[in-house]
Amino acid sequence: MKRRNLITLFVVVVFIAAIFAFTALSSHAETYSGTCGENLTWSLDTESGVLTISGTGAMYDYSYIEDANPSPWYSYRSYVKTV
Repeated sequence: MKRRNLITLFVVVVFIAAIFAFTALSSHAETYSGTCGENLTWSLDTESGVLTISGTGAMYDYSYIEDANPSPWYSYRSYVKTV
């Protein structure tokens, strides 16, 4: 009976450790950035969901259609919450 309890305890400990490891990996925030005009830059913080466009002047002409000329942050659009 003691052996069975030790095995059960071991499995529970391994399971809890795996959950903590997965949570730590999945909450890793990243920042993406680039240019979007002659004097404009953009950055996206995936944790906060904030897309920031900074600078002066005109922005390049982008299309909302992926194949036409998508914005440089198009691939990360699912992270954007506010601009």
